[in-house]
Amino acid sequence: MCEIVPVTKRTAIILLMTLPAQGQQIEQPWYNKGLASIKQGKFNEAIRAFNEAIRINPQLTAPWLPVTHYFPEGTVLYYDIVGLTAEDLRAQMDALGPIGPDGYKSDAFTIWSTKWGWPPCQIDKATVSYEIMVLFPRWKPPRDASAQLVAKWDDYIRALATHEKGHVDYIVKNYRLIVDAIKKADCYTAELAAQAALSLLRSHDVEYDAITNHGATQGARFP
Repeated sequence: MCEIVPVTKRTAIILLMTLPAQGQQIEQPWYNKGLASIKQGKFNEAIRAFNEAIRINPQLTAPWLPVTHYFPEGTVLYYDIVGLTAEDLRAQMDALGPIGPDGYKSDAFTIWSTKWGWPPCQIDKATVSYEIMVLFPRWKPPRDASAQLVAKWDDYIRALATHEKGHVDYIVKNYRLIVDAIKKADCYTAELAAQAALSLLRSHDVEYDAITNHGATQGARFP
């Protein structure tokens, strides 16, 4: 009847971190499965995989102030990168960042899923909920990092967070279009109406990335 994935009405914005050495053998397969699922466009499976990694290691949700405030209702999780030069950081993000189903290699990526349902033939009682995750890089500058590099990184993180927030805000604002479509249908066409509304919501992500060139027009380019 619907996209099957455990969800809550609370936005869960997950910024995936490189898994720590301790427990890595347990968590890493789930992390890798999540990345692979994103590349295949299987966002429900990606969310399930990342949720499993978080269940195994709750420390993955440790907050990071430069980004957390962009998503006040969310749980923030990161993939960590290291380096002393812009080239180092770029190489780390190229190696660890997600690849979308269109083959575009990005430094951050928003995935989301919805779940809807209603009692048998009582579409007026339909409900819908969502879950949102955002993969995001985190660099903690070492003491010998140059002030110029730190400033460049801070600018980039602000721009990247602003771009991803655009994806998140749209779903938070418009996810109820699915339940609206259901209630305008009948018992036999409600599921098709929900899927059609879902497709329209999905198309926004593609359009938004095209308009912003994946955030480049908003300053999200590094170095």
